[in-house]
Amino acid sequence: MNIQYRSVSNLGYSGDLEIALVTDWFREHILKETKDANGVFIETNLDPTPVYFALLFEFDGDQYSIRHILYNCSVSTRPNLESSTKEDTIEPGTETLSISADARDDGLIKAKSGKDTNSTVYQNWYQSVYIPTDAEPEG
Repeated sequence: MNIQYRSVSNLGYSGDLEIALVTDWFREHILKETKDANGVFIETNLDPTPVYFALLFEFDGDQYSIRHILYNCSVSTRPNLESSTKEDTIEPGTETLSISADARDDGLIKAKSGKDTNSTVYQNWYQSVYIPTDAEPEG
């Protein structure tokens, strides 16, 4: 069999983001909820266009404390609404969002720190979104 055409793509990532609590800032700026004069958050369907953001994170328990960035994220669902009753132990409730990270116009999708990451870059990882300056993304 002769292969006439083969396509390979890296369009990004998708999955569920589970966090302890969606912050008020995220609700207002990303989910586009509005806060009324009484401080109550209101969800409407008036503007369904997604807001894109970068997600910076690391995993608890990672012995190397690798830090990650997903550059062009959007959420496709509102946080789930769930709760549990109090039993013998107290476990915090979490909220889950469906999230997608797509390639930016310049091709960037993801970055992560490594053992040779500059210490200043690593320490300032959560101060601003890291954008590579000395290398073009492969493509």
